[in-house]
Amino acid sequence: MHLQSQVICKLLAAISLIALLETLAAAQSYRLERIASGLAQPTYLAQAPGDPGNILYYSTRVTTGNTMGSIWRYDTDTRVSTEVMNLDHRGVTLDLGLLGFAFHPDFNTPGAPGYQKLYVSTASDNGGSPPINRVEEYVTSGPGGTVPTMGGNPIVNRLVLQYNNIINQDNHTIDWIGFNPAEPAQPGDSHRNHLYIVTGDGTNGQAAQNRPEQKANAILGKLLRVDVGGGDAFPGDALKNYAIPPTNPIPLWNSTHDANNQIVGTTITYNAAPGTVSYGPALAEIYFTGLRNTFGMSFDRQTGDWYGGDVGENFREEVNFMKANTYDGSQPPRDFGYPQREGTRTGAGNNIGATTLEWDLSGGGNAISTSVNPIREGNHSSLNSGSTADDAEIRNTSRSAYIGGYVYRGPIEELQGKYFYTDFVHGNVFSLDFDRDTDLASYSGTNFNQAAEPGGATLVASLGTRTVVANRNVDSLWQSLIVDTSDPSYVPSPGDTDKQFGIGRVVNFAEDNAGNLYIIDLGGNRGDSNFGQDYGAIGRGEIFRLTRLVPEPTAAILALLALCGCLMRRRRSLLAGSINCRFDSPQRPGRNLRARVSSAVNANLHRPRLSSRHGILRIN
Repeated sequence: MHLQSQVICKLLAAISLIALLETLAAAQSYRLERIASGLAQPTYLAQAPGDPGNILYYSTRVTTGNTMGSIWRYDTDTRVSTEVMNLDHRGVTLDLGLLGFAFHPDFNTPGAPGYQKLYVSTASDNGGSPPINRVEEYVTSGPGGTVPTMGGNPIVNRLVLQYNNIINQDNHTIDWIGFNPAEPAQPGDSHRNHLYIVTGDGTNGQAAQNRPEQKANAILGKLLRVDVGGGDAFPGDALKNYAIPPTNPIPLWNSTHDANNQIVGTTITYNAAPGTVSYGPALAEIYFTGLRNTFGMSFDRQTGDWYGGDVGENFREEVNFMKANTYDGSQPPRDFGYPQREGTRTGAGNNIGATTLEWDLSGGGNAISTSVNPIREGNHSSLNSGSTADDAEIRNTSRSAYIGGYVYRGPIEELQGKYFYTDFVHGNVFSLDFDRDTDLASYSGTNFNQAAEPGGATLVASLGTRTVVANRNVDSLWQSLIVDTSDPSYVPSPGDTDKQFGIGRVVNFAEDNAGNLYIIDLGGNRGDSNFGQDYGAIGRGEIFRLTRLVPEPTAAILALLALCGCLMRRRRSLLAGSINCRFDSPQRPGRNLRARVSSAVNANLHRPRLSSRHGILRIN
């Protein structure tokens, strides 16, 4: 028995050594796994805090062509979807629909104020008038975790926010909503009630003086932060039902300044009439100003840093960044420049191209906010070059609609810290390595950090290192990594004639509680690169997940494991003669390896030696 223990220990040590060497030698690898298909224009995905890893939720924009969609619970193990709530009593056109949702951080904490609370953002048709934008609170207290209904429609527990677009145009509506995963994690902390809401500008194509983005009294074109913990700062306003976090930039500023230096509004100067105009009172829910249509944004779940992709109008597509903890009471709200500037150039129309925003103070003075420039941008109206030698397809493609994604914090080591975003129209997906400690002043005001991309003449903001990970070509990196473990027939067609295969129109990204990254394909074909094809046929939506590949053990490890198993099962084998163990090798399908233990009762038993010859392992 002593000899047997020695042999087993040596074998286990050998296995550990081989496994370690293999781990060090093998590069990190991953694949892009299609986990859901046949969806009705999916728009977003999230995982409820505390849910098991196989349970996700996703939203669909529509139910039919003109009716709003649903939120679904999805089991990735069984690939079964269960409808949680349906909003098909509301009409949709163009960019309207069920656009996003968020779980309260205490969604799975019984007794907490946020228990079972689900927040949903929608934009609905208004019968010829400007669309209606809503953020609503629902409670999933119905059977099986569904939202209870009345008259066939889900019961709204609270209308958090409602507003209309400024003009009758069915785009630039409510955008992303969510909570910051990096804020305090303990139940009961007030920060857990801080819901972030991005509002589109609702005024596509209008003159500068009609734009709301930098107006302090307008809800549109902003990032808002509201407290949904139960208070109501607007008891006389039925369309606003939330409290104001005291650490928002305007109340924080006002709490640290005297009565003559309270923020009350903004003043904007235009290139022509109406000249210089002041806008007030300032809305205390404002967190950032100067955003045109930030449909996709996120917080780095590790650092709390903010990233957003702002869709351009005439000139630039933007990736914007703000480091966490940006406010200490000495700054007005951070401004991202639109419409005075579109990216790093002067905005179209009646703009002077100002690189600052003037905040009015109660005593007649002002506080100047230096506008923040994008860290990365694409030229909207002319051709762009790519970032690497093998992405020739995008060199002849102008940018059309940047959708912001996430900083990767999942299990794939080689992707750690990379920010992923996409061009919705052209289907290009990019990764960006950006130093979060870059000085804010170095990309604010007149510091544009412009450079010409290889092969291009237009100067664009070019901080960080950008890499193209997917384009419309089936042999681009991410397209080439796609699999569907439930459907072996899901492979590229001969000659790549089936453009439905792979990533088509990436409308959003998402992450789960473990930091895994998801890509949400609205359903368009690869290569559908014009606005007339934004909305593909219903039933073609797909969801992909980046999945780490765990290397299979080699034949050597399997042989040693089998050897240990044989010794463990046959305690007297060393005295009995020899043991034969057969097992399949994954490296050689259909082949058998044989592990043979031979022993004899002699003077050398206490000094076993491991040798291998012709695929047979032998202890001599």
